[in-house]
Amino acid sequence: MKRRNVLLREIRRLAECPANDAVRLAFLSSDGLEELEKLDLSAVTEFKRGKDGAVELKFIDRLSALKWLMEQTGEDPRAERLYRALEQTAGEEK
Repeated sequence: MKRRNVLLREIRRLAECPANDAVRLAFLSSDGLEELEKLDLSAVTEFKRGKDGAVELKFIDRLSALKWLMEQTGEDPRAERLYRALEQTAGEEK
């Protein structure tokens, strides 16, 4: 049971993890690599920087993480609100 609670907390943390540090990473120069260890990149699944300097970031699927979390924990009002907000935002991007 304890391990399950740890996993549920981690999934919640990933689902709510902001992208701020990933954006910092995109603008990080080779001179600032010492800053890399200070960044929380938990939600980043892929990072590519092209020869032309273009950056591509891919993140975990927050909606799937929240949906799974809701299934595992029941109706948590905070998770429900976050899930609905992300679902609405995803619908606006299409």
